[in-house]
Amino acid sequence: MTQSLTDKEREAMHSDFGLRLSNSMKQYGPLCVGIDPHRGVLENWGYSVDAEGAELFAMRMLQAASGRAAAVKFQLSMFERYGSRGFVALERALYAARQMELITIVDCLHGGLSTTISAIADAYFKPDAPMLADAITLLPYYGARSLGGVINDALDNGRGVFIASLTSNPEGASLQTAIRQNGEYKGKTVAYGIAATAQKYNKSVKGLGSVSSLARPSANGCRKAASNRAISRGRSSRRATVGKVRRAAI
Repeated sequence: MTQSLTDKEREAMHSDFGLRLSNSMKQYGPLCVGIDPHRGVLENWGYSVDAEGAELFAMRMLQAASGRAAAVKFQLSMFERYGSRGFVALERALYAARQMELITIVDCLHGGLSTTISAIADAYFKPDAPMLADAITLLPYYGARSLGGVINDALDNGRGVFIASLTSNPEGASLQTAIRQNGEYKGKTVAYGIAATAQKYNKSVKGLGSVSSLARPSANGCRKAASNRAISRGRSSRRATVGKVRRAAI
């Protein structure tokens, strides 16, 4: 697919997710509904704590989000816990979301060696992907550039990625706000280097861009995409791009 694209077609594909998300936010506001079938939630809502219960919960949330939210976000681990049946439940929920024309994000937080995570595109991005989604989340702590292959696969298929740069767990701050001692971003925080690397993928594309870094503040539970240009000294910029998409539950 990528070999047959002209430069103009590739630019359009690389802009696609960011433009679709921006348009959805303009229509429905900056709300992303988190679909996280925790054990306690399933019990409280009267669902069985298994793959079937997770699927029924997800479908109910999709019905509530349709026509009201800019996007929905599936927490992969909440389905993965049920093994193969959980993955089938997620596949069905993603299919239903596509039929409702909802923008889907899978919060899988994958990361690793470039040779290993290259398989992610087959799972989430390509037209015949079993868990086809509009975007996924990634972890960059094997080195932000290790994600280059899977990011390009996402962009070439009109998809997007959110790269975690600042996380809500307190123990993460010592690493993420550490000052880099060498390299291209010497003197900047680790989080800054991640965000700046992400921003490079958005050059010459229309709209918000389809690659963003994520900041996860612990104070209010919201999920914000920190400005790709301005994470420095451990602070996330107020000028968020797709960062206005917030995690909430209906």
